[in-house]
Amino acid sequence: MAPPKGSQFWKRRTKHGKEKLFATKELLLDASYEYFEYMDSNKWVINEITKKINVNTPDDITKKKKPKSQPYSIEGLCLFLGCSFSWWRNSKLRFKNNPTNETESELLEAMEQIELIVFVNQFNGASIGEFDPRIMTSKLGLITKTENTNFNVNSETEPLSTDEIKSLKKKLEEDY
Repeated sequence: MAPPKGSQFWKRRTKHGKEKLFATKELLLDASYEYFEYMDSNKWVINEITKKINVNTPDDITKKKKPKSQPYSIEGLCLFLGCSFSWWRNSKLRFKNNPTNETESELLEAMEQIELIVFVNQFNGASIGEFDPRIMTSKLGLITKTENTNFNVNSETEPLSTDEIKSLKKKLEEDY
């Protein structure tokens, strides 16, 4: 049932609009640091298999469990925070293009700081071999594909005359 026309019930509301996910820079940074700590304390466990050289018995193969760090990502952070990546991207654009107050400018500063932490984690991990280096090649926009192009070297030369073909054939017959 709708309220009667001309009512002033809306003035009695305790809050107007949707609640913000992060009201302050500190709340966003604290939640992000919690994500970073979670990623650092929950390492992946991989099985590393080693074999002695020139020996083919099963006893010479060793299998060890090795902890491996997880790379930080903005997408993983968004999952951890319970927000969507589009919220992150749209909020950052809105704060950058049209900040309405000091808090939004501070939130933009915090978001850029978080993105820098994620980038440094991925870059350092790829540099020391902890993460796949292709993570950084795609982040930096480097090309990871090879292009094979075949072209005719003789395409710009004129065709051989019959006399030239005969002389080349004669030289080949003499050499072989």
